[in-house]
Amino acid sequence: MSCNHKDHEVIEFYLLKNRKKNIEGFELKDVQNYIKKNDINLSEFSEPSTFDTISNKMIFASNFEYSIDDLESKAFIADQDILSLNTKKGTIKFSNNGARKIFDINPNFRNGEQFVITINKVPVLNGYFYNPYSSNGSIWNTIQYDDFKKIKNSKLKYYEFSFFIGDGTSNKLGRSNIDFDKYPILIKTLRDTDRLIE
Repeated sequence: MSCNHKDHEVIEFYLLKNRKKNIEGFELKDVQNYIKKNDINLSEFSEPSTFDTISNKMIFASNFEYSIDDLESKAFIADQDILSLNTKKGTIKFSNNGARKIFDINPNFRNGEQFVITINKVPVLNGYFYNPYSSNGSIWNTIQYDDFKKIKNSKLKYYEFSFFIGDGTSNKLGRSNIDFDKYPILIKTLRDTDRLIE
């Protein structure tokens, strides 16, 4: 599934120059008194993780604020390496080249790697690449590879990644579908370039 039009809208993935803060939760330095009062041991955790005092849970990766200036100057994954998005299954398919780039950055086990999707250089969706071997997770848009049988095969033409909203853990049952209707420009562009499976 690819588009041969030279004039179609260009979808790209960008990494960020610097890690942006979680929107959800309190920075750990700001809840020290709460932590001590409630006898919570967070000694093994550090930034950029935050803490939710309502649920008494760590937040490893949540939604984050950013601007176009926060993105790396060069796209991380190019348009031609984004093969399809399946909104029913919650999967996104990358070419071998695109997938290997994700594997090669080896996203942080605890906090993942932030990304932003742009269309013609305009940001439309943000999220995290997560390490397939991580026992932690995001509570925001997440792309993660789940097929451990194929991950070491470097010669496949494409790789299909899960694309979901996590519950902060690696539990697959805690995942929920992304409401892609909130990203109409992305959906329209994928549909117009025959890369949307609905």
